[in-house]
Amino acid sequence: MARQIEEYQDYARRIHILGAEIDRLRAENKNFDEDVKKMRLKYADGINYEKKEEAYSLKTFLMAVEIESLRRRID
Repeated sequence: MARQIEEYQDYARRIHILGAEIDRLRAENKNFDEDVKKMRLKYADGINYEKKEEAYSLKTFLMAVEIESLRRRID
């Protein structure tokens, strides 16, 4: 009987340790999820920035072409 009690206590201790490890891993997984969200937002902002930069470069190019066209008309 004493042996069974010790086995149950050992079993309960192991379950407690596993439960604590599961909780730790869940918290770590939650942190990873938050990191992934931040990376996605950063990447999305990067895409928007690249599109804005591309649009600005295109406008600058078109303005330069228009200025050159006007200069040729004046000459």
